Amino acid sequence: MIVSGGENVFPAQVEDLLPDLRERRARFCVPRDVFFLPALPRTTTGEVLTRRLRPPA
Repeated sequence: MIVSGGENVFPAQVEDLLPDLRERRARFCVPRDVFFLPALPRTTTGEVLTRRLRPPA
């Protein structure tokens, strides 16, 4: 289970969502990959460190 924005989201729901998004949205609006992490990297103030989420170039 993933807590996102105060809502619980299960991985199976995300996998079911991607085919539906591909039918309804433009190709650039649908994520290529979905990764499940045990926790998001955060600063001491609680903000998400998006730089650490991206793979190294």
